[in-house]
Formats: sequence, C-alpha cells, structure tokens
Amino acid sequence: MDQKQRRVAGSEITQHVDLEGDGDGYSGTFRWKQNYQLASLPRATSHVEQFNYESWGTYFFSRTSSRPAGALLVQQVQSNLSIIDCLSFPLSIAYACSKSNIIKRTSTLDKLTIICLGCSSKAEERVLRETNSWEHLSSYLYQVAQIDLYLVGPEMSTTEQAFAQGHENTGNNLNAFTFKGTSIDFFRSNPSLLSNGGCIVIGFNCGFGNFENPLPGRYDLMLNWLPDLKFLTSTRLPLFFFCANDYADLKGEVLLMNQFLGATFTVTPQENPFSFASTLIPTGGSTASKYPLYSSLSVCVGLSVCIYDICMCF
Repeated sequence: MDQKQRRVAGSEITQHVDLEGDGDGYSGTFRWKQNYQLASLPRATSHVEQFNYESWGTYFFSRTSSRPAGALLVQQVQSNLSIIDCLSFPLSIAYACSKSNIIKRTSTLDKLTIICLGCSSKAEERVLRETNSWEHLSSYLYQVAQIDLYLVGPEMSTTEQAFAQGHENTGNNLNAFTFKGTSIDFFRSNPSLLSNGGCIVIGFNCGFGNFENPLPGRYDLMLNWLPDLKFLTSTRLPLFFFCANDYADLKGEVLLMNQFLGATFTVTPQENPFSFASTLIPTGGSTASKYPLYSSLSVCVGLSVCIYDICMCF
C-alpha cells in the first residue's frame, strides 16, 4: 500500500471497527461493527488448482487470469478490508494444512471434517451467515469430495444443521454447521468423529495462554479451557491453534500445551501470512512487527501447531 491507500484504509477502520469493545459488535480480534455490511470476494476467473496460498498478494493475483485483473482485485480488497478479516479464517486453515502436511492440497478424500472451537456468533458465525468466505476452504481442498465444517463454542447463537454453501466450481460439497457449547459438549453429541480418521480441530484466538490480564482474573480463561484442552490432547486428533500475538498468547499456549498437557508439536510456532487487517495495535506501538496481529499457528497431536501473524500489506 502507498501512503494514500494507508490513509483510506485507516479511515475505514476508524469508522467501521469497534475499538472500544462496547459489547455490541466487538468480539476478540474480529472488530467490525454489527451495522457494517461484511463483503465477499468475487468469484475467481482462474482455476482453483492455480491458487497460491503463500501470502495475501499471491492468493489474490492467482485468482485472476491476468496481472491487470489481479491488480484490480487487490485494489477492491484494499477499499474494503473486511474482506481480509473474513477470509483470514478459511485461508489460515488452508495455510496451516499446507505447512503441517497433515492434509495436503492434493489429498483425495471422500470426506474431511473441520471442527473450529471457541467460535462466536459475532465473528466466525457472522462471517458464515453474511459472506461466502468459508467456501474458500473448498478451493484449497478441491480434491476432497465432502467437507463438513463445524463452528463450535458457548458464544455461538444456536445449534443448527447444515447451511447451504456455494462452491467455486470445485465439484465438492461444503456443509457448514453451528453448535452452541464447549468442545466436550460437541464430541458428546458427535462421538463418531473421534474415530473416523478424517477430522482436524481448529482454535482461533482462544486466548487461554494469555496471562497478562490484571489479577484476580488473570487465569480465568485458561481454567475455563483446561478441561477441554485435557480432553482434546487425549484424542490424538490434529489440533491447530491460532494466537493473537507472539509475545503473550503464543508463549503461554505453547507452555501449556507442551509442558503441562504433553502435546507433541508437529510444526514449530511460525508466522501466519493470512492475518487480520483490522486488529488493534496497542497505544504507543510504532511498528506492526512489534505487535503481530491475528494468530500464531501451532499444531499438536494431542497434536498442536502455532503460527503468529504480523500486519498484512500488499
């Protein structure tokens, strides 16, 4: 981005993003106000096999049939940064699968189940209901015949059966479900998923490793998560965790998962190139690299992967 584009983007975020956390549109790192219409990415003009998942720039350009078309798409995204934040969820999963080699892009599967934990009606569910962003999972996993996506968390609005989802000419089926409850509640209701062999678990910005909150509530979130984490690490399912930063959340989550719960890391913590565009940088922060934005990826088995994010730019 040049300086003019950065000013425009900054003005949009100031106007449409909730920086105060008033309990209405605010939810963790996803801060777009409820009265703001989230945007979807236009349909691709290139084949899904050509999509490049190394960075935001390579992804957008690879979705188009020419460099000029790619430049126009990037310009469109820069004018509405909610596209970045909405796509961060599915593309972070795609990147994590790629780096961990647990689910290769060329894998031919009849069915894959993706379970996202700690989800909220104000973030992951809102993106599902208002945009086509989650269907971009089908672009990465174009050789998988059926993808079942579960958004799970106590802060979800309801437990609901499959949503109808569009697909980017992949020929596969993406079925999305919501579940209101903890991960333990979810697996009690879906015990067959523990043994079907085609299941991965995702945690977006769970926050259980951040111990910098003021006392006496410093460890409350960790203690709330602990029963679920003990259960999850006992399942031997691949667990992918994304953290808000690399200076608090990531360090705490790696310590907890590895030293206390015995998770085996298959990928060391690393930067996630598909970070949010709107995450708040603390007052006085002078550089994006000092305050990484949306998620460390961490994978463990009873497996864990960690990746941390820095500010996106083109």
